[in-house]
Amino acid sequence: MWVGIWIDLAIPLGRRLDCLRDLVHLYITRSTNAGLNLCIEATHMDRKYNRIAYAASAFWSRTIVQLLLLERSRWRHFAINLAEDINVFDYLQGLTGSYDGLEKLELGEGVDYRPSETPGQYHYDVTVLDGLASDSPNLRELHISGSYFEHLESMPFKFQQLTSVIVNGSSCYDWGQIVHMLQAFPSLERCSIDFGCTFPETDEELEDSLFPVPHSRLTTLKSLTMTMGSLYMASTVMLTLILPSLTDLNLTFDSFWEFPAEFQCLQNPSPSNDRMFGLKMMLQESSCPLQSLKLTCGDLFSTKEISDLLSLLPSLISLSLDAACDMLSTKFFVGLTASQGAFKPTLVPHLTSLDISLADLYSRTSALPDPETILSMIKSRQSGTDVLSHFGLTAPARAAVESEKEWGQSLREMMRIRLRGYREQSRTQRKLTHILDLGEL
Repeated sequence: MWVGIWIDLAIPLGRRLDCLRDLVHLYITRSTNAGLNLCIEATHMDRKYNRIAYAASAFWSRTIVQLLLLERSRWRHFAINLAEDINVFDYLQGLTGSYDGLEKLELGEGVDYRPSETPGQYHYDVTVLDGLASDSPNLRELHISGSYFEHLESMPFKFQQLTSVIVNGSSCYDWGQIVHMLQAFPSLERCSIDFGCTFPETDEELEDSLFPVPHSRLTTLKSLTMTMGSLYMASTVMLTLILPSLTDLNLTFDSFWEFPAEFQCLQNPSPSNDRMFGLKMMLQESSCPLQSLKLTCGDLFSTKEISDLLSLLPSLISLSLDAACDMLSTKFFVGLTASQGAFKPTLVPHLTSLDISLADLYSRTSALPDPETILSMIKSRQSGTDVLSHFGLTAPARAAVESEKEWGQSLREMMRIRLRGYREQSRTQRKLTHILDLGEL
């Protein structure tokens, strides 16, 4: 079992230094045969303390940090997350050397590794990243904050050995940079990107954002998570991706942000005005055996658009939808009901897990999905080779709203009574589990 140690450089130790040093030494000694997880942080501090005076004190690097540096060969997971006004290089000078066991590296905010253009300012110390990146033969997973994104390709990583990359908290107007980032990792299997979006502010930025991005075929990528402030931006990225090995897709869109009207004529990823265009094209071009889809989309899509998307995913096993109540209506559950006839193929016929989250009940313009239809859909998928073995429904119903109260109570009672037989263990059929989260009910 790995040992984990977390250090906050922004906490003054005072007389407790000797006790803490002895404790860390004992911890290291007792765990000699185990790997080590280490997190160095300095992101917050009580206002009554002077952050610089305490956090940059040399006793940290002379004592506890040095004890941990001696154990660098045991490091498995190293994370560093610092406030921008912390001078950390006194602590990091000793990071040179070999990290044979390091498998996961997290670079948070606060450390700027770019070369400084101003003489006398130290924003870059090559020994820091050279030690962690160049001498880590088993490094496979990299987490970086958005501040590193633009300079990622110039950082001294052995990109060919990395299989998992997570980028969080960046804002980008040039979506071509995202595709170029993906291309930098030839062995990438899992990728998660969390991006906001900004409008181009200069002619140069506008030209960059409109520059055509060539298609990228990423044959090793199996899992992709995209959290983007703009469906428009995400569609533009997805139009360039061919992912033949993709099995797991997790998408979150906050809005359908577009260029201002004067720019829209210059670039339009969806000539048919189909908001699903980029996603559907990526799936069709990839011909991937997608097994799991998680989609958080608010009120961006209609019931028909979601159904059309699912018709492209015959291999889907797990589906999670978080969307507006009006989109996941009775009609949606009718479409998911397994067909008994040969002339109407069943949508996602291999589905075994379904999670639905109904949002925006307070602003709905149509009735809540009919409980009888929901029950019929579940029961229709309880026969055959692939049965629906898990169903979850989340709906923040309000007890004070009579229509929501009646709906929730009716659904819960119907599922309790009429699905009882499916919940029982059977030798020939997988046991059904169902979860209801109905807010105040």
